[in-house]
Amino acid sequence: MFKKDFKSLKNQVPLRASDLKRLRQALMDRFQLSSEDGELLVPSGLLAAKFTTNADVAGMGYFDSKGLPLWFHIGSSSTDHSSFTPTVYTLWKRVFLPIVTTPQLVVDKMKQGADLMAPGVVSIQASHNASLPLSTGQLVCVAPYSGGLQGVPMAVGTMNMSSTEISTADKGKAVLTLHAYGDSLWEKGGKADPPKEIVVVQAIQVAAQSESVQSTADQQQPASIQSTIEENKEDVIQPQASTSTQDTVSPAEVDKILRAATLFALHAKAASIELPCSASAFYADSILPFRPAGLDPSIYVIKNSSFKKLKPFLKALEKEGVLKTKEMGGELHLMAIDSTHPDLQGAAKYRTIADDERKEAKARAMEEIQAASPKAMTVTELYKPVGSVAIFCKSISPDCGPHFTIVELRDEVLSKYITEHNLVHPTERAYFKVDETLKPMLLKKNESQEFLKRDEGLQRLAAACQAWYQIEQEGHPPELSKGKLHPIAITIKMRQGKKAVTLITNFEPFHFIADSMAEDLRKLCAAQTSVSPLQGKANQLEVMVQGKQGKIVTDYLLQRGVPKKWIEFEDTTEKKKGK
Repeated sequence: MFKKDFKSLKNQVPLRASDLKRLRQALMDRFQLSSEDGELLVPSGLLAAKFTTNADVAGMGYFDSKGLPLWFHIGSSSTDHSSFTPTVYTLWKRVFLPIVTTPQLVVDKMKQGADLMAPGVVSIQASHNASLPLSTGQLVCVAPYSGGLQGVPMAVGTMNMSSTEISTADKGKAVLTLHAYGDSLWEKGGKADPPKEIVVVQAIQVAAQSESVQSTADQQQPASIQSTIEENKEDVIQPQASTSTQDTVSPAEVDKILRAATLFALHAKAASIELPCSASAFYADSILPFRPAGLDPSIYVIKNSSFKKLKPFLKALEKEGVLKTKEMGGELHLMAIDSTHPDLQGAAKYRTIADDERKEAKARAMEEIQAASPKAMTVTELYKPVGSVAIFCKSISPDCGPHFTIVELRDEVLSKYITEHNLVHPTERAYFKVDETLKPMLLKKNESQEFLKRDEGLQRLAAACQAWYQIEQEGHPPELSKGKLHPIAITIKMRQGKKAVTLITNFEPFHFIADSMAEDLRKLCAAQTSVSPLQGKANQLEVMVQGKQGKIVTDYLLQRGVPKKWIEFEDTTEKKKGK
């Protein structure tokens, strides 16, 4: 809305005391704010100024005595308090809206006026006055999410779909942006930078508090491990408020979270954990990433548990028979895992911090690729007649150029010649007679066929021409190239007897650069990639991605505009299994 500078912004006029009091009380009631928060967010000396955006949208902005824009509304009515929207400056003082998180790269796009798309949503967090699921039209703020940590609000908008719909949507707008850090409204506040920390408003604790508000406050207390896991079974996760402190979580609660994460990790990764494994590596690579998504990662760590240190925690699991440990070189190592243990077999499955980080990384990578992706490419196979074939084609269609598409070769040359010389088979119209002119072009030296099927005749005529092709795509000038164009080949093979890899070849004609492709796929697949010369093929390269990544690579090529017809996939490992 404020992507470009205001078309007009009137002088700021102080609000009358009665209007200020009425506005403050209305916003306190609407957002369930305390008197203290009301004074802070709707301060005395508030100034109002009418504006018109660059898109001719009229509204009113409300500024504090220092010129910071705190609130705005669209339309001429200043008495409809339900239309008032806080700015990021207001939310940096107190966060009282539900928080939607997304990768920093997406936040940067929102600064430029973009809306938040559903695939870019990492998490959705309820507020003290709005519980999940959120409905369409709900006012929310958007904050960056990185490395398990949530940043400060950087945009304000309205939900374009419910949080339940977002959890299953792979396209569409999730949040419509009204205002964001970096836009023209933010600039009116002196371009102040966001704070490092935020304060999230909690439910008002008063004796006259309603039952519904009290219930919301109760729900903010630390839940049991089972309820935390149940919440995180949903795709839309529900992280704790960023102001949670260690004092609100008991050591026993941390014990439960870490134990559940350990059991889930052992159940999911037992086959891939290389033993012996140091306790510290197991903790960092398996336990911490498998903590339930949405919890404050700074709280649910071993130092805040009743064990205080990792060794007694793992020894307790060893006593239960889940695993075995041994001191080696002065450090505890994990030596064995009992994958048949009932606790591992029955380990709860839920959305983890690692899941969120992978989703964030993929969303960020897809945003980068989509931003850089050109439009769909058009691939045209062409045929250039040479020698006697060129003389023949020129005699039939003197106005045609040196290159023919397969349709032009059929309609403007072969079919035209067959019709003009009455060569259609008397009973089978799909066949035509091969006369003395056509014989040298369509028949082999020792062949003596009197009739050919039209399709076969067309293929033989095309084979007598030189193969050319042209690829057209925005950002690349159309260029004729000689030779037969082959599809981009995606092949899954086994390397070293047990490791599956995905190999991509024949991509050079389609405007791909090997190193750039490898980097894109490294991010998308979260796997190692490499580029090497293609054996037996001069001037051709091969991009390798670890693991079976056929679908991701195919989607990547389609996203970059390659027609599906020009992508060829083969999984040689599946063939071996079938033998």
